[in-house]
Amino acid sequence: MSDSTIPGYKVLKKVAKGGMASVFIAIQMSVGRTIALKILSKKLCEDSSFSRLFLQEANCGVLNHPNIITIYEAGETDSHLYIAMEYLQGGDLKQKIKAGLSQEETIDIITKLSEALAYAHSKGFIHRDIKPGNVLFNEIKQPILADFGIARAISFNDQTIIDGMMMGTPHYTSPEQASSSEVDHRTDLYSLGVVYYEMLTGSKPFISDTPFALIYKHLEEPPPQLDSEFEEHQPIIHKLMSKKPDDRYASAFDLIEDLAKLSRSKNEQAAIRSARMRTYKSISLFVALVLVLSVIVSDKLSNYREKQFSNLKTFAARTTMLTKDFLNELDEKRSIVEKQEEEIHILKAQINKNNVIDRHLYKAANYIKNSQYIMPKDASALYEYTLVLSIDPDNVQAQSGISVITEHYYQLAKNEVSKRTYFEALDKIDSGLIANPNSEKLAQLRISIIARMSISDKRMQLENELLLAKNLMKKGQHDLALEKLEFLQTISKKNQRIMSLISIAQNHQKEEME
Repeated sequence: MSDSTIPGYKVLKKVAKGGMASVFIAIQMSVGRTIALKILSKKLCEDSSFSRLFLQEANCGVLNHPNIITIYEAGETDSHLYIAMEYLQGGDLKQKIKAGLSQEETIDIITKLSEALAYAHSKGFIHRDIKPGNVLFNEIKQPILADFGIARAISFNDQTIIDGMMMGTPHYTSPEQASSSEVDHRTDLYSLGVVYYEMLTGSKPFISDTPFALIYKHLEEPPPQLDSEFEEHQPIIHKLMSKKPDDRYASAFDLIEDLAKLSRSKNEQAAIRSARMRTYKSISLFVALVLVLSVIVSDKLSNYREKQFSNLKTFAARTTMLTKDFLNELDEKRSIVEKQEEEIHILKAQINKNNVIDRHLYKAANYIKNSQYIMPKDASALYEYTLVLSIDPDNVQAQSGISVITEHYYQLAKNEVSKRTYFEALDKIDSGLIANPNSEKLAQLRISIIARMSISDKRMQLENELLLAKNLMKKGQHDLALEKLEFLQTISKKNQRIMSLISIAQNHQKEEME
């Protein structure tokens, strides 16, 4: 079997080759779908560490997000490991950076990547190799995050491995990855900050001739200062690229909030500048026409003789018509300016509304950090999320926050069930239902717990009755014991202990009769 032959797939052509894997465009024959087929080289399949890294990417198939690549299938055949995934034809972020991106495009792409990371992190996945080459675009120009947990090449020019630990691409690696320290989801935020910088400026923040010198810069040097035109982005990038993970954003959700504030600020500034420019143009036109009329009239009165005054009258009549037309046009422009001022007023009101929402979301995040999920009633995450939804019923962050609270109590309840402390589990479920009364998960778990408790009660009653029957047999009251045991058998027909005790009681009855 060749490196490009996988049963069930028709390979069309190879599109990429790295030190670990090759990527092909192929047709998935069962559904007739064009896909990207990644195949681990046969030599590396024999190495369990590489196989594990390769299959780690396949594990990300459980992630279902519009900005994360879709994994269709993964498998092994004839010593080959392969992954079938979504085929994206819109190029990658490297190409878009080379062509040049506006600030608005940059904010939009970084926001969508942040949403993808927030989702992946919430599911326990860390990417560890965020870079422009791993951001692809689909046909509608949406960014898609690809390549979870696998290196494309084993070399200092692309990716670095030290002591068997994958570090990611040196240009984008976080300080903790570079020093082989323990990493968490914040390593992805650092790398995203490097990508953010490159999208704005067109160049990487740290450049060096050797990978080790490059890694040193990530460990020791602060990120370069952005030009004045990008100064509004500096606080976000500075926080993302902090050397210590604790100094970065606590989560991608916090980053999304700051990006939203930056986007609103830039939109407001653009609207105000546009309105002012149109107003200035109208005023300038009016002043210029008045000056021209003044010069013309003054010049005519001082230089024309009486016999030429009739021509001046004709000119004055025409000038009057022009002035009326101008005043009409000025009224129209004044109306436009008033409308624009009204739009700016509405925009400011929307911004104030968003600022109020941001404050509530910020307080909710702090309450969650302090485990104040639903209590105290007016100082909890649920209280703040409820206020946000009263202002904006479709607010995604508030809805997600309530889902987080619900999931928290669901997990606590499951933990209590594992310890068979059912009443405590029901308490946790009731707390979760306060946050989300319509939660199917919590409702189903409640039904399951109540059923278990009911079964437990029946078992306890059965054990008590069996103990009474045994005591009767010890006292020689075999008739009464047999009567009780036969009744218990109608409740639990296949219970071996009951059947055994009935047999013993019957034997004692026979002996007594003999």
